[in-house]
Amino acid sequence: MSNPIFRQKSIEKITSPEQINDYIRVSNPSVWMVLAAVIVLLAGVCVWGVYGRLDTVVKTGGVCKEGKLTVYLDADHLPGADDSFIVSVDGTEYEVSGITAAPVRINGDTDAYLLYLAGFSDGDWVYAFSVDIPDLGDGTYAVSVITDRVRPLDFVLGDYRTDSGSTVLRADARPVFAVLAEVRK
Repeated sequence: MSNPIFRQKSIEKITSPEQINDYIRVSNPSVWMVLAAVIVLLAGVCVWGVYGRLDTVVKTGGVCKEGKLTVYLDADHLPGADDSFIVSVDGTEYEVSGITAAPVRINGDTDAYLLYLAGFSDGDWVYAFSVDIPDLGDGTYAVSVITDRVRPLDFVLGDYRTDSGSTVLRADARPVFAVLAEVRK
């Protein structure tokens, strides 16, 4: 055996067994804890990406009389072609299936607090729609209209799906990976 496994220079450095500890490094437990925390964080982000949701919300107002909530929404914030969306009042969500065919004009008889909540002024043209909520008392309420709901993972993949499960391909929809590749160039 003319070729030794270890270099002579390295063998000369280690003259006693105690010096072997200088070359063997044991990982510190804090490094393992940081690694475990990063893995848990990444797993949490992945679970949120699959099961979470990102809502497109429009804040507006509504008036409830005898269990029927009438919500007002301007033309700029109307939902897509399917005309179905979700209304949230005090954290409870309700499904809406239709809106008025033509806009209605807000006049001086409209409640001032409703105008404040919705951001409207006298003379504005808005669309009205009704939701049956029998357990809601009469009065004026702040309403959140959820016009679109998307999974966070869909933003990364560039694949947008509506609540009904149908795929919506947008002209500007590109995966995040493609955008990052363009930025690097």
